[in-house]
Amino acid sequence: MNDTTPATPVLTENDRKVFKHYLSFKRQSFRTSLDKTAEATGLGKRTVQRVNNKLAHLGVLCWISGHGSPEHGHKPNEYRLADEIIAATGPTGPQKDDIQPQSISASVQQGE
Repeated sequence: MNDTTPATPVLTENDRKVFKHYLSFKRQSFRTSLDKTAEATGLGKRTVQRVNNKLAHLGVLCWISGHGSPEHGHKPNEYRLADEIIAATGPTGPQKDDIQPQSISASVQQGE
């Protein structure tokens, strides 16, 4: 017998750090660089890239790549959180300190 229930995504501590940082912008669309996100979360730039790819795979995040660091006159990346994430967290951002994989999974599934 096949179980068609989608598996709950497993979010690491690093995933949660980056996701919470993005929610802290309290906007659906925002601009930031990988360097700034790495600095704000205490993670490496490559780790942030991996987390971004994971969040994109989950349907939570999409972005348009910029062209380098804003400090050097370049355009930063432009990110957008899924509508369901904004609806689940409200206009003031997350209401709980702990972001659970189930809340992301439920938010993504609601959009299906």
